[in-house]
Amino acid sequence: MRRSFVIAAFVAAVSGCASIAGTDFDAVREDDARFEEKPHEPPCAEGMKRCGFACVFVGTPEHGCSADACSSCAAPRALVMRCEQNACAIAVCQAGRADCDGDPRTGCETDLSSPSSCGACGVACRPGERCTAQGCRP
Repeated sequence: MRRSFVIAAFVAAVSGCASIAGTDFDAVREDDARFEEKPHEPPCAEGMKRCGFACVFVGTPEHGCSADACSSCAAPRALVMRCEQNACAIAVCQAGRADCDGDPRTGCETDLSSPSSCGACGVACRPGERCTAQGCRP
């Protein structure tokens, strides 16, 4: 129905007709412009939010975890993100890395092969020891 109306409007515009059956084509063009700029967006169901033209779940790291964010959660050297209290958090780090400061902005900042964090956060080797796959060794 809309397609045939648009074709009729085009034919009328090309042929110089101002109206067909009392239709004001200037008003139709204005209505079409408003439709293209602001398409009808039905409200999202409870627990969902609008990201672009889609309704998505509020608490997903793929869509920012909070009601006002749509960007995917990401952190340096993190493999998997999660939502925690409406904020992005790190769920899994790359092998040999850890999130020792709990700040997703710094990501998995700690190298677990370091003598200051040997195998886990806060495990420091004593002077003269080195960090190995089995832990601190002389």
